[in-house]
Amino acid sequence: MAALISVIVATYNREDALEAVIRSLARQTDQDSEVVVADDGSAAATGQLADAWKAKVGHRLEHVWHEDRGFRLAEIRNRAILAARGDYCIFLDGREGFLLAVAIAEGSYYRYMKAWLQGRGRD
Repeated sequence: MAALISVIVATYNREDALEAVIRSLARQTDQDSEVVVADDGSAAATGQLADAWKAKVGHRLEHVWHEDRGFRLAEIRNRAILAARGDYCIFLDGREGFLLAVAIAEGSYYRYMKAWLQGRGRD
Protein backbone atom coordinates (compact mmCIF):
# COMPACT_ATOMS: atom_id res chain seq x y z
CA MET A 1 0.00 0.00 0.00
CA ALA A 2 1.36 3.40 -1.02
CA ALA A 3 2.03 6.06 1.59
CA LEU A 4 -0.47 8.90 1.65
CA ILE A 5 0.90 12.44 1.35
CA SER A 6 -1.00 15.29 3.03
CA VAL A 7 -0.31 18.63 1.38
CA ILE A 8 -1.14 21.37 3.87
CA VAL A 9 -1.70 24.71 2.16
CA ALA A 10 -1.66 27.76 4.46
CA THR A 11 -3.75 30.73 3.36
CA TYR A 12 -5.21 34.03 4.48
CA ASN A 13 -7.55 35.94 2.14
CA ARG A 14 -5.61 35.00 -1.01
CA GLU A 15 -8.19 33.17 -3.07
CA ASP A 16 -6.20 33.85 -6.25
CA ALA A 17 -3.06 32.15 -4.94
CA LEU A 18 -5.02 29.35 -3.26
CA GLU A 19 -6.88 28.57 -6.47
CA ALA A 20 -3.61 28.44 -8.44
CA VAL A 21 -2.11 26.03 -5.88
CA ILE A 22 -5.18 23.78 -5.77
CA ARG A 23 -5.42 23.77 -9.57
CA SER A 24 -1.79 22.66 -9.76
CA LEU A 25 -2.25 19.97 -7.12
CA ALA A 26 -5.36 18.68 -8.90
CA ARG A 27 -3.21 17.99 -11.99
CA GLN A 28 -0.91 15.65 -10.05
CA THR A 29 -1.08 12.11 -11.44
CA ASP A 30 -0.15 10.41 -8.15
CA GLN A 31 -3.52 10.06 -6.41
CA ASP A 32 -2.01 8.93 -3.07
CA SER A 33 -2.47 12.43 -1.71
CA GLU A 34 -4.88 14.81 -0.08
CA VAL A 35 -5.02 18.58 0.30
CA VAL A 36 -5.75 20.27 3.62
CA VAL A 37 -6.30 24.03 3.41
CA ALA A 38 -5.08 25.65 6.64
CA ASP A 39 -7.06 28.90 6.70
CA ASP A 40 -5.88 31.48 9.24
CA GLY A 41 -9.22 33.32 9.49
CA SER A 42 -9.99 34.31 5.91
CA ALA A 43 -13.35 35.69 4.81
CA ALA A 44 -16.06 33.32 3.58
CA ALA A 45 -14.84 33.46 -0.04
CA THR A 46 -11.86 31.23 0.81
CA GLY A 47 -14.08 28.50 2.23
CA GLN A 48 -16.40 28.77 -0.76
CA LEU A 49 -13.42 28.33 -3.08
CA ALA A 50 -12.26 25.24 -1.19
CA ASP A 51 -15.78 23.79 -1.31
CA ALA A 52 -16.01 24.42 -5.06
CA TRP A 53 -12.77 22.50 -5.64
CA LYS A 54 -13.69 19.47 -3.48
CA ALA A 55 -15.52 17.72 -6.32
CA LYS A 56 -12.89 18.65 -8.91
CA VAL A 57 -9.59 17.51 -7.39
CA GLY A 58 -10.00 13.72 -7.57
CA HIS A 59 -8.84 13.19 -3.99
CA ARG A 60 -9.73 14.45 -0.52
CA LEU A 61 -9.68 18.21 0.04
CA GLU A 62 -10.40 19.47 3.55
CA HIS A 63 -10.79 23.12 4.62
CA VAL A 64 -9.70 23.84 8.21
CA TRP A 65 -10.55 27.35 9.44
CA HIS A 66 -10.43 29.35 12.62
CA GLU A 67 -11.63 32.85 13.44
CA ASP A 68 -9.37 35.75 12.53
CA ARG A 69 -7.81 36.88 15.82
CA GLY A 70 -4.50 38.01 14.42
CA PHE A 71 -1.64 36.04 12.93
CA ARG A 72 -1.97 32.45 14.24
CA LEU A 73 -0.38 30.48 11.42
CA ALA A 74 1.25 27.92 13.71
CA GLU A 75 -2.07 27.15 15.37
CA ILE A 76 -3.96 26.63 12.11
CA ARG A 77 -1.13 24.46 10.77
CA ASN A 78 -1.41 22.30 13.89
CA ARG A 79 -5.17 22.01 13.37
CA ALA A 80 -4.55 21.03 9.75
CA ILE A 81 -2.12 18.32 10.86
CA LEU A 82 -4.82 16.93 13.14
CA ALA A 83 -7.27 16.88 10.19
CA ALA A 84 -4.72 15.26 7.87
CA ARG A 85 -4.85 11.52 7.21
CA GLY A 86 -1.49 11.17 5.49
CA ASP A 87 1.65 9.34 6.48
CA TYR A 88 3.67 12.45 5.57
CA CYS A 89 2.87 16.17 5.46
CA ILE A 90 4.20 18.71 2.98
CA PHE A 91 3.60 22.35 3.93
CA LEU A 92 2.95 25.01 1.29
CA ASP A 93 2.37 28.72 1.75
CA GLY A 94 3.13 32.02 0.10
CA ARG A 95 5.17 32.36 -3.07
CA GLU A 96 7.24 29.24 -2.35
CA GLY A 97 4.06 27.22 -1.98
CA PHE A 98 2.82 28.33 -5.37
CA LEU A 99 6.12 27.55 -7.08
CA LEU A 100 6.34 24.14 -5.40
CA ALA A 101 2.74 23.35 -6.40
CA VAL A 102 3.64 24.08 -10.01
CA ALA A 103 6.62 21.74 -9.75
CA ILE A 104 4.37 19.07 -8.26
CA ALA A 105 1.91 19.41 -11.12
CA GLU A 106 4.61 19.15 -13.77
CA GLY A 107 6.12 15.90 -12.53
CA SER A 108 5.86 13.21 -9.96
CA TYR A 109 7.13 15.15 -7.00
CA TYR A 110 5.08 13.05 -4.56
CA ARG A 111 6.83 9.83 -5.60
CA TYR A 112 10.20 11.54 -5.24
CA MET A 113 9.31 12.83 -1.77
CA LYS A 114 8.00 9.43 -0.66
CA ALA A 115 11.21 7.74 -1.78
CA TRP A 116 13.33 10.40 -0.09
CA LEU A 117 11.36 10.29 3.16
CA GLN A 118 11.54 6.50 3.25
CA GLY A 119 15.31 6.59 2.72
CA ARG A 120 15.39 5.32 -0.85
CA GLY A 121 16.30 8.64 -2.42
CA ARG A 122 19.17 9.61 -0.15
CA ASP A 123 22.80 9.31 -1.13
